[in-house]
Amino acid sequence: MDDYSFSIAAFLEDMASFSTTTDGVTRFPCTPESLQAREYLINTMTNLGLEAYVDHVGNVRGRRQGQDSQAKALVFGSHYDSVRNAGKYDGLAGIACSLKMVDDLNRRHVHTEFPIEIIALEAEEGCDFKSPFIGSKAVTGLFSLDDLKQVKNTEGVDYFTACQQNGLFPEAIATQQYDAQNTAAFVELHIEQAAKLDQMGISLGIVSAISALRRVRLSFFGQANHAGATPMDQRRDAMVAAAGFIHHIPALLDAHSTDSATITAGRITCLPNRANIIPAIAHLEIDVRDVSDPELDALHRQIIGYCEQLAETEGLRFETELMGEGPAVAMDDALQRQLGAAAELAGHQAVPIHSGAGHDAGIFAAVCPVGMVFLPSEKGFSHNPQEHTDNAHLEAGAEVLTQFIVNMENQ
Repeated sequence: MDDYSFSIAAFLEDMASFSTTTDGVTRFPCTPESLQAREYLINTMTNLGLEAYVDHVGNVRGRRQGQDSQAKALVFGSHYDSVRNAGKYDGLAGIACSLKMVDDLNRRHVHTEFPIEIIALEAEEGCDFKSPFIGSKAVTGLFSLDDLKQVKNTEGVDYFTACQQNGLFPEAIATQQYDAQNTAAFVELHIEQAAKLDQMGISLGIVSAISALRRVRLSFFGQANHAGATPMDQRRDAMVAAAGFIHHIPALLDAHSTDSATITAGRITCLPNRANIIPAIAHLEIDVRDVSDPELDALHRQIIGYCEQLAETEGLRFETELMGEGPAVAMDDALQRQLGAAAELAGHQAVPIHSGAGHDAGIFAAVCPVGMVFLPSEKGFSHNPQEHTDNAHLEAGAEVLTQFIVNMENQ
């Protein structure tokens, strides 16, 4: 361990090689590439003196024992799976900086009263298995064994079976779960996945909250008719209403009470979907987010009100369906202050920031206090091979985590 030197840059390059694609990183859960990544993570954690193992749902965990065997663990981590053709920093930046923190503590001979755990979480992205945060939900008790058996990948294999095929025993995951009795806090460092920090020229953001989100279906019902023979003023065109809503999105956000809200019209279905038939039905699926639940409620009401008005104007019937939602998650106030103080002592400027994207920290909030640190994403790129975070920012992130531990130990 004394001779081992951990490099953030080398770690990220090595992990990026475990991919099914060369144009960006593609590493789905429970695949051969995932198994290669697990082996590499185990070896790296072991070299850093951690007690390393793969838990029963594919998360890779390393524990640095504390001097007090009864103390709750302080847990750091992020995810190691990816979307298709991703960059090499999403998720892995947090794992790399956490491992660098351990390396720094070892070199400074810092021995903590409390244990420290590093966790590389599996199946956060929800790409192949179509359900996000599987690894974190399973180890916090939010996913049952039945849930693991219900979630299937594109080949029809459920996550429970996929774990068994990897030599794991998912039926025993309850013996490895985090809870309020064994976990002091969870801290996740992550790239911002937006451009705010990069545009400000600041290395660090202390996250205040993860935005609430809703997936909503907006459906307009009109009348199919002949595209050539039906005069424009006699049509009941469902697509005109859907397009009208999309065009009105900027105005809805301008009228909203916060500047943190987003509306994304990401999917549209038109029926009969023929060029020579006036659309009878248009289903629009939207993603709506804001930093608090009350603000999201207000924006949701504005959206529905406008669609009802639009449908009446166009002579259409309107229906809506809530397809999914997640509440806002506030980061722990004390952890925000402590992470901010650590940044200041480490000589780095940090600003408050909120997260529009969901993260594993939002899942861990069900069992313990959570905190997050953001690093800049160059030009805001993420889920993209162009994703980049400067090594200087990564090193700064690791320094802040190390200072945070030192401060906690000296309390």
